Amino acid sequence: MTLWNDARLLINGELIEADGGRQFENINPATEEVIGLAPDASFEDADRAVTAARRCFDNSGWSHDHALRSRCLRQLSEERRVGKAWRPRGAPQP
Repeated sequence: MTLWNDARLLINGELIEADGGRQFENINPATEEVIGLAPDASFEDADRAVTAARRCFDNSGWSHDHALRSRCLRQLSEERRVGKAWRPRGAPQP
């Protein structure tokens, strides 16, 4: 049974393949069944992700606007509660 078959990384708002396209099997520890693939991120992938996150943090109200953070987190919480949380483009519905 495959639960997720999209082994890409979410970096800077985009789903991208890991550097070199490497992947590994995601195994259910209870059954030892392969349930999907996961991207095998490189140091460079991680560095790009951290750089993008830092840029977003520094260039948005997120870092200093407490009301914005509160509003965003409450909205995310409500959307998760009703099953409408944001998913990357092409991600399967639960």
